[in-house]
Amino acid sequence: MNREYQTLAYEVRDGLAIVTLDREDRHNAVDRTMSHELPLVWKRVEEDPGVRVAIVTGRGEKTFCSGADLADPPVSDDPELARRLESIRWTARQNRVTKPVIAAVNGRTIGGGLHFVADADIVLAAEHASFFDTHVAVGFVAALEPIELARRMPLGAVMKLALTGGDERLSAAETHRLGLVDEVLPADRLLPRALELAGKIARHSPAAVARTKAAIWAAKEMQLREALEYGWRLIQAQSSHPDFREGVAAFLEKRAPSWAPYRAGEDDAS
Repeated sequence: MNREYQTLAYEVRDGLAIVTLDREDRHNAVDRTMSHELPLVWKRVEEDPGVRVAIVTGRGEKTFCSGADLADPPVSDDPELARRLESIRWTARQNRVTKPVIAAVNGRTIGGGLHFVADADIVLAAEHASFFDTHVAVGFVAALEPIELARRMPLGAVMKLALTGGDERLSAAETHRLGLVDEVLPADRLLPRALELAGKIARHSPAAVARTKAAIWAAKEMQLREALEYGWRLIQAQSSHPDFREGVAAFLEKRAPSWAPYRAGEDDAS
């Protein structure tokens, strides 16, 4: 396990990166240091050709992430950047990571911690996990996380979280019913299941997986026709990639494919 980060643990197992928010004594809250280290670790995930899929989780069994650490707020040292949306770069999606990311929610997810859930491609949660938002309780605006959550779950459920300041909490079972969480598991099965899913994804063409992810997320942000056109351009781009021919050849020859590396944006149409 690599321990070069102060607030994160990072390891790679057979092409699967595990990013652990590692401030258990502070409920895995994001402080100034973690806010600086998260973009660095996501850049590492994206640029390492040996990493196919990433998993993000929290240290311990109580809390996945409690949001911003109010004792050491994660504010950028650059005053100009601090005023812009780009100053929040905690998640893989905020850092434009093209590789799939699975959130393994190991406990309470509070306030800004909801970023990691809303931005994950697949969300798994331990049975004891809970979700709530305390922004308004401390005089903050709950905006970014609810906006993201409203793309994944009903508006009323998002409003209940955002407006009650943590007095109303959603259980893992409730978030599964609402569509935010994809699977609910016993705590001891959480990481093994995340690794299992990640391994299934990692067996396939990195280029095809990245472009598939891009097409699906685009559908959440674009009008239907625009998203379909973008998806078609990605299909065309993939047809020029070596994996397009290799996949067919491997299937016909009944052998395991040998996939080529993929560099994001190398031949995609924007």
